[in-house]
Amino acid sequence: MSDQVAIDRIRGEFGEARWCVVVDAERGVIAYADPEAAEEIVAALNAHHAASGE
Repeated sequence: MSDQVAIDRIRGEFGEARWCVVVDAERGVIAYADPEAAEEIVAALNAHHAASGE
C-alpha cells in the first residue's frame, strides 16, 4: 500500500478538515493532523508503516 493510499484511508476516517500538511523527511509522508487528532493519526501511520515493513 502506498503512502497516498494510507493517507487517503486515514483522511477518510478522521476528516479532511482536521489535516494540515507536513513532510516526514524519514518516510516522505506528506500529511499530518491538527493537535486534536495528532495522536490518532500518528498511531495509524505508524501502524501502516510497520505493517508494510518500512
